[in-house]
Amino acid sequence: MNKYLYIIILLFFCLEGCVDNDEVSGRMEIFEKPELSDATAANRKIKEMFEKYNTYCKYEFTTDEYEWDWTTRNSMEYTLAEEEYVPEVLDSLDKWVFQIFPEEFSKKYGPLNVLMVDSLGFVDAESIINWDTWEVEYVYYFHYVEGGELATNYMAIAPVSKRFKEQNMDDLKRWWLSLFVEKMFEQLPYPTKYARISAEGYNGYIGSSEDVVTKYAFVRRSRNIVLGNKIYVEQDFGDFVSFIVYTKPSEKEKYYAKNSNIKIKVELMKEYFLENFGINLPEARE
Repeated sequence: MNKYLYIIILLFFCLEGCVDNDEVSGRMEIFEKPELSDATAANRKIKEMFEKYNTYCKYEFTTDEYEWDWTTRNSMEYTLAEEEYVPEVLDSLDKWVFQIFPEEFSKKYGPLNVLMVDSLGFVDAESIINWDTWEVEYVYYFHYVEGGELATNYMAIAPVSKRFKEQNMDDLKRWWLSLFVEKMFEQLPYPTKYARISAEGYNGYIGSSEDVVTKYAFVRRSRNIVLGNKIYVEQDFGDFVSFIVYTKPSEKEKYYAKNSNIKIKVELMKEYFLENFGINLPEARE
């Protein structure tokens, strides 16, 4: 009898040890591997990007995919990409963004999904009172978000249409690389020394007339209209990688002259990538 009692008690403790008592909270989405095709030039390029970087680039997607967990930007509107421009745009994205880093780094830290659109922006309305009739009329405006935007589950890029050829390519390179690095930020070691320098700027909203270079050592204003002029460390981090890679030395000197902390942040950023990943960030030449 004692023998059987001992076995029962032993089994109880074994089962108890197998139970994880930690509470699990939050939401987890499981995405199936995409079905890739060689049917068109666009599909072939999408397949190439996926096989090379594990990044699924899509120019067709559902509303649910677009709005997935998009709690702060759900008022953003978009227009559809044009399929014939997908290969050219993805060639540029690959060259200007993914190839800036070693292939394995981009594959490990790059976005899982890239949504391609023609345009992104916010619809805003201004009320106008007709003083003769006291009726209120509304005039609607579309505020474009240049280059693209980020959401929880993807990076969106624009314009994927005939407008692509009309863009300032230097600006587009900077915007896309900044978004790419900002998207990977949460996976990287926190840049403590770097973030200290502009901490005051991260802690509040920035006035529309403030000189962000001189006052906060930023190289770019906030891109997000919905969130006002607030700049977060992750956007600043992406902006500085882009600044290092795509700003010519003579142009950099103008920023250094306005605020010596810009140069300090540049050196800290280069040190960060070298020490953590063995990566020497490429720099623009004259």
